[in-house]
Amino acid sequence: MNRILNGLPAGAIPRNGKDAVQRFQAPRSIILVFAGASNRLEYPVTPQRVADGAKARFNAWGGEARLAACATELR
Repeated sequence: MNRILNGLPAGAIPRNGKDAVQRFQAPRSIILVFAGASNRLEYPVTPQRVADGAKARFNAWGGEARLAACATELR
């Protein structure tokens, strides 16, 4: 997940500890978990299905406006 958040290509491997921190450590993040059987993806689980499913559930939850409101409360 950190690789994707940082825009690194598939198969990217850190060269050493410092490289891992610089390139692979994700920026400050908020993680939403959509629990429950109704949020399970159909097989086969692919990156595209994860992205599409996450986007649909995120928008149904309230999208960026609700996330911004929650982030303001966390500060």
